[in-house]
Amino acid sequence: MASAFKRSVLIVFIFSLGLAQDISFTKYDGMINAFILGLDQKGIEIGHEILSNKEYESVREKTIVWLADHYFNDFLIDGELKYSSAERSYTLYVMILDNYPSSDYRDYAKTRKILIESFFHDLTIFGNRYNIANHELQTIRRKFEISDLYFKTDEVDVLAKYEMLMDTKYKFSSAIAYIDAIIVNHPECEIYGYYQKIMLMLSVIDDWYLKEALKQSGIDPNRKIDPLLKKAMKPYSIIASEVLSYIEYMDAKYPNSQFTLEAHFMFSAYIWNDPYIKAKSVKHNIVKPHLQYIMENDQETLGLRYILAKEFIIKNL
Repeated sequence: MASAFKRSVLIVFIFSLGLAQDISFTKYDGMINAFILGLDQKGIEIGHEILSNKEYESVREKTIVWLADHYFNDFLIDGELKYSSAERSYTLYVMILDNYPSSDYRDYAKTRKILIESFFHDLTIFGNRYNIANHELQTIRRKFEISDLYFKTDEVDVLAKYEMLMDTKYKFSSAIAYIDAIIVNHPECEIYGYYQKIMLMLSVIDDWYLKEALKQSGIDPNRKIDPLLKKAMKPYSIIASEVLSYIEYMDAKYPNSQFTLEAHFMFSAYIWNDPYIKAKSVKHNIVKPHLQYIMENDQETLGLRYILAKEFIIKNL
C-alpha cells in the first residue's frame, strides 16, 4: 500500500514538473514570437516576467541571452551605435558570465562582451549600471566628466555652476589635479584616470595654448625625453613623453585593458596626423610599435580598433 502511494506521489511530481516546464517554454516561445512579429516592447515585457519569476527558472538563462542579443542588434547591426542599448546588452552578457559559470553560452557571451567593449571601452569599468553595487562607480564616472568641463569651457556655463566649478584661467592644471585626486581616492578606477589624462594631454598638442598648458602641466621641463620624440616633436615633445610614460605604466599593469589599447591607438593617430612631423619614415618608427602592441594584445580581432590597426600596418607600414 505504501509502495503504491509512493508511486502515485512520484507520478504526480513528474507530471507537475513536466507541466511547469511546458508553461515555462510556452512563455519563452511567446516572448520570441512577440519579437518576430515586431512587438519588441511586448517581447521585453514577457522577458522581464520570465527573469522576475522563479517558476520560469528553466528558461531564464536562454531568455537572458535572447534579450542580450536583442539589445546587441539594436546598438550595432541596425547601423547606429546606441550607448543605452550597448549598456543593456553588456549587462545581460555579464549576467551569463557571473551567474552561469558552466553555461553553454559562456564563450558566446564573452565574445560579445569583448566586442561591445571595443566600441565603448568605458563599460569595462562602468558597465552594468543597473547593478545596485555599481551606483558608486556611476558617481565616480560623473566626477571624471566634470574634469572635462574644467578644461573645455572658456567661461563657467550653467552646468559648470551647478557642478561648482571654478572660473579659472588655469583650466589645464585644474583638470589634471582633479583627475589625480580621483585616482588617489578611487584607485580601482585609476586606469580610466590615466586614459583621461592621456586624452587631455593629446588634445592640447596642436592647440594655440600649448605653451600655457606646458606651464600648467607640472611636468619637469628637464625630464629625459626619447631622442626620436625630441627630434620629431620639438614643440611638444615633453607632453608626448609624458603621455608615453602613462602608456608604459598601463602596459605594465593593464596590458589587455580596452583603455590601454585605445591609448596606443589614439597616440598613434595623433602622431600620424601631426603636420609638424614631415618625414613619414619618422612617423613609421613612432607609430609602428603602438599598432603592433594592439595586434598582439587586443582580444577582439573583429573589433574596429584591431581591424583598423591591422589594415594600417598592411597598407602604410
